[in-house]
Amino acid sequence: MTEMIIREPGPQTTVQDLGRFGSQSLGVPPSGAADPDALETANLLVGNNPGEACLECTLRGPVLEFTGPAAFSLCGGRSEARLNDAEVPLWATVYAKAGDVLTIGPVETGLRIYLSVGGGLDIPPVLGSRSTYARAGFGGWEGRALQAGDRIPLRTDPDPRPLPAWIVPEGERPGYPSEIRVRAVPSHEIDRFRPESVERFFRDPYAVSPKSDRMGCRLEGTPLVHVRGADIVSSGVLTGTVQVPGDGLPIVLLADRQTTGGYTRIAHVIRTDLPKLGQARPGDRVRFDRATLEEAREAWDAREAVLRSRIRPRATVLPGAAGDSAAALQSTSPGAPDRAFVGPRRRFRVVVDGREYDVELLEV
Repeated sequence: MTEMIIREPGPQTTVQDLGRFGSQSLGVPPSGAADPDALETANLLVGNNPGEACLECTLRGPVLEFTGPAAFSLCGGRSEARLNDAEVPLWATVYAKAGDVLTIGPVETGLRIYLSVGGGLDIPPVLGSRSTYARAGFGGWEGRALQAGDRIPLRTDPDPRPLPAWIVPEGERPGYPSEIRVRAVPSHEIDRFRPESVERFFRDPYAVSPKSDRMGCRLEGTPLVHVRGADIVSSGVLTGTVQVPGDGLPIVLLADRQTTGGYTRIAHVIRTDLPKLGQARPGDRVRFDRATLEEAREAWDAREAVLRSRIRPRATVLPGAAGDSAAALQSTSPGAPDRAFVGPRRRFRVVVDGREYDVELLEV
């Protein structure tokens, strides 16, 4: 069985999938990826079900060793990643062999990066999900963030036929800017705030607080003013609910949020825009645009088509092609087998930095 041996875990690397549902009546939050768009794309690049469990790496990724062959991909915030001594691309299918060491450096834009492996992680689900809920110590890998020496088993075939190589072109990847705009539907409790505060919420920017975590994106700015106090009878909340406690500073609830809350709710961030907040760094500025329920539904309906349409076959340099830029066109890691490219192929020539290369694409 192929494993990933964790040499260095990074600040916070956990196992996450799309979340744990059906247990919120017991007080169990959904958890799951803070940026489900990046997780789903990483899975699609290695032929997995979009909801397969991945490693979610915050601020910096781990250093890990593959004990056997595997296809993997890295999606999310921009980071330098290396397989042994060779830099590997993000948002693309990459191949590793036994003994290869993957190093994922600091995240330079955005906050989190997701590592998906073809076949998925061979970890038992808890309450229907492999997501880690570290506050309660269950799910994922022993209910905690990864540590040095952990050996994560993979569900790869002992002698897999490598998957076709795919890539998300640079121009179609999320940019994770420091100025973030998200759409939000006004809450039924919006009358619990002064009209000028409601206007300010949908007009002025907020700064992401360093106190933010997977439970909530805490915001700093001019406090909002309640009409009849901040406290209400506790009732159900959702991922994306914007609560405003007594200090008047909004908190957007994220993946590890509680299941009920007793603070007034001014709005709900639409589900399609939540990945932007999952990648928000302390100091980033967030603005809220007023949206309707119909706009939220339309955005969600279009989301899956958008995720799948941006994935393309990767170009590969044919054996014998020369030039300093050849490595930029390769789609396998050093030592990856030629049989990675199965199926019909189309040949053509491209020019890179003034030099011509023989190239082929896998037909899909």
